[in-house]
Amino acid sequence: MSFFTILKEFYYLVLIDKGKRILFSAALTSPSPAWENRILIFDMVILNFGNGYNSSTGIFCVPSDGMYYIGVFTNQNLGLDIVLNDVSKVQLHAHSTEVPQFGMNVGSLILQKGDHVWVKLSQDKSYWTYKDSITLFFGFMI
Repeated sequence: MSFFTILKEFYYLVLIDKGKRILFSAALTSPSPAWENRILIFDMVILNFGNGYNSSTGIFCVPSDGMYYIGVFTNQNLGLDIVLNDVSKVQLHAHSTEVPQFGMNVGSLILQKGDHVWVKLSQDKSYWTYKDSITLFFGFMI
């Protein structure tokens, strides 16, 4: 069973069954050099209930007012920022010179309909994916 299948099962069991209908999860799957200070585009959409995440732009456009749990996960050496309307709200730094790092950070944010949330690189000048890499951007309404 793949990581993404397990993630989908978690969403269905824990969130969908409890009526939380706004949620998204997307992964990076292809090389994307020179994304310094730009939006990372998570091209593989795992789930997108509420249709808030746009895989062409990498932006989650909040479909409804409320409190959201927004996060990012990686198994690569990088620094990432979760940005809300051009303001960094949550940071993740997973760096090591000797071994790959796993990191996840999340934040509970009060969001309004139409707010824009995305992920950008905070320290690195480029980003690429290895064959077995997992970098995810996810969120759901609490």
